[in-house]
Amino acid sequence: MKLTHLTKIYFPENGGGISQAVETIADGFRDMDQEVICCQGVTGKEKSEDVYNGIPVLRCKQFLDVASTPFSFQFLREMKRRSAKDGITIYNFPYPLCDIGILFHCYKGKLVLWWHCDFVSYKRLAPFYRPFVKHSLKKADMILVSSDGTIDGSDLLPQFREKCLKVPYSISDEHLKAGQEFVEKYGYGVSACADEESGISSNASDGNANAERVHILFLGRLVWYKGGDLLLRVLKGLPDSYDLTFVGGGPKQEELEALTAELGLSNRVRFTGMVSEEEKREEIKKSDFLVLPSTSEAESFAIVQIEAMAFGKPVINTRLNSGVPYVSIDGESGITVTPGSEEELYEAIKTLGESEELREKYGRGAYDRVQKEYTREKMIARLKDGFEIPLSR
Repeated sequence: MKLTHLTKIYFPENGGGISQAVETIADGFRDMDQEVICCQGVTGKEKSEDVYNGIPVLRCKQFLDVASTPFSFQFLREMKRRSAKDGITIYNFPYPLCDIGILFHCYKGKLVLWWHCDFVSYKRLAPFYRPFVKHSLKKADMILVSSDGTIDGSDLLPQFREKCLKVPYSISDEHLKAGQEFVEKYGYGVSACADEESGISSNASDGNANAERVHILFLGRLVWYKGGDLLLRVLKGLPDSYDLTFVGGGPKQEELEALTAELGLSNRVRFTGMVSEEEKREEIKKSDFLVLPSTSEAESFAIVQIEAMAFGKPVINTRLNSGVPYVSIDGESGITVTPGSEEELYEAIKTLGESEELREKYGRGAYDRVQKEYTREKMIARLKDGFEIPLSR
């Protein structure tokens, strides 16, 4: 049986959560025939075939990009040609080109739709796109979701609940091992770096050279719904002993850097840009806790929460109608606040920053939750159990 993975753009052009999910499945089903079909990351680049992490990848030529959606006639042709009648085609939603392909039946075999997030990014196009999405959901033999919140937060998924299989995301065994080693050496909810190693100016210390510094971490792409501007405004009101590191790049980086300068925070804020997995782990080690101030349901799960929790780091997240607050639990592994509320975010950061005891408690809860729910072994086991269930329309 063949697994055909359909996604918009794949590693190394796109290292986001969807690509990580595709790679996890591909890695866990190595005993099967597999292929990833995606588009080239830039317009005009010719079709190519390569192997990423041992899995064949076909990158189709795109002829234009509209609303962050690459269009490709080749993609539709290859989608139909390379999927197998006795296999499973996995559509990593949302990607409108796949919905068009499903409408014209450009696939073979059983159809599994992995609902990674709602299509809130397509607000202006939503009225036109919605009928295509509903058709795809009807045609799907199975719908994968990361949490109950993903279903409940959608206005379409509840009517297809009986088709849904809950499969939380996971992180790599390498990351889990690194987290375990860190916790065994340092403990929970602690930073492993001295101030002089943090990359933040040592002059920012609330006028007290001996003030204990609090290292706040932001992980993820710098895009419109992540709340980076909100976090900067909150940081402005916090004591100078609180610093912030943005790990990740994106279209909002220049705007956030300008806001940092405007708020007079340049000596307390650091931007790393895109980093390797090893560099990301080093930044997690340096932090005291992660803040995920996302303001929109476009943030459907946020694997970065698991990445930080694996190192025993508490998480401050937001009460979105998505899977986000189901990953790190309020009062167990961190604090959950109202999306867009500067006041609540300020209080949550201040509360964690002032209490080593609370950081340790939530850090331990975060680490334990990852071991219980978010290992790659558990994710693949859930998928294998699900795929063994007879799939029917």
